[in-house]
Amino acid sequence: MRADEKNLDLLAVFHYILAPISALFSCFSFILMTVLLHPEAMSGTKVVQPPPLFIRFALVMGIVSLLYGLLYVICLVMAGRFLKKRRHYTFCLVVAAWTCMWMPFGTILGVFTIIMLVKPEVKVLFDQPGIPAAPAPGSAA
Repeated sequence: MRADEKNLDLLAVFHYILAPISALFSCFSFILMTVLLHPEAMSGTKVVQPPPLFIRFALVMGIVSLLYGLLYVICLVMAGRFLKKRRHYTFCLVVAAWTCMWMPFGTILGVFTIIMLVKPEVKVLFDQPGIPAAPAPGSAA
């Protein structure tokens, strides 16, 4: 196995490692929503509720943040799988750029993935056609 193929396999593993870490951080929006709905849970005393419009806005932002994070995690896992199979070059490149926003680990992974994907010899690996499927047993070939 060539060095580029090993590096792509290693990047795929790191995508799989970063995905559950990102999922965990995406779930922190639940803490935000809990604090806004029950502020007395944090202080232990009766507190004045924020205005209802602010609560609704914060809840919507928390839900959007959660969905955005989970979409990112799904794309991260798919990119790891595609890197391993050497398929969907453009998707892997876009997810690598998106990953650069998640500091610090995502930035490191995204930059290294982009560096690998822009190499001409790596792009050739993605352009190779797949191995044709074997004919079904008993069929005339």
